[in-house]
Amino acid sequence: MKKSVLILCICAIILFQSNSIAEQPNKALEAINHFLNIGKGNNNANTPDKADDSDNPDSDGNSFDDSDLSFISDFFDRQNTYSSSLQSTVKMRIKEYWEVELLDFSLYLNDAFIYGESDIETISTINVYLKWDVNNSVEQTKDMLEMYSDDLAVTIHKAKPDVPIESLCVFWTVPNITKAGNAAKFMYYSAGEDMYNKGKSGPLYSK
Repeated sequence: MKKSVLILCICAIILFQSNSIAEQPNKALEAINHFLNIGKGNNNANTPDKADDSDNPDSDGNSFDDSDLSFISDFFDRQNTYSSSLQSTVKMRIKEYWEVELLDFSLYLNDAFIYGESDIETISTINVYLKWDVNNSVEQTKDMLEMYSDDLAVTIHKAKPDVPIESLCVFWTVPNITKAGNAAKFMYYSAGEDMYNKGKSGPLYSK
């Protein structure tokens, strides 16, 4: 019974955390499944619950309390805060770029921290989707997109220098080069005080 109440509470938290959960339903589901399966000794879904153990820890030796729910809620709150802060940073920075439009932005924290598998909270993924709508040559476009992407990566890292970034991807839509889809993708990660380029790909680089 205690575990059922916990699960319902987690679901309620996730529903109210709409900003992050709407973007990341699988992560929310994983968080629930994690608590469902803590210490599970077998996969028999038909094993009946024991009678009344409301005054005792779960039979697997784990007990749950409000701190578990608070920890999960705080995790998603921090994710929303990071996302809002860095999206504002991106918006301010691209105002200095020539004919660049922000199409979308997403950020996810690494859930290894919420599972207790890591003592360091890191940003698992940041995806920035931009549009470059200038009638330049292919080579000029490549140069401009790489310059802007590198600058944006450094700008994002400087905004949160104490939070490691495992993966930052900058996607570009370029109507002049490709009629649909992303023309280019630039990938980065942080290590210490620096941001590093992991590579680039996309139809733009097949031309």
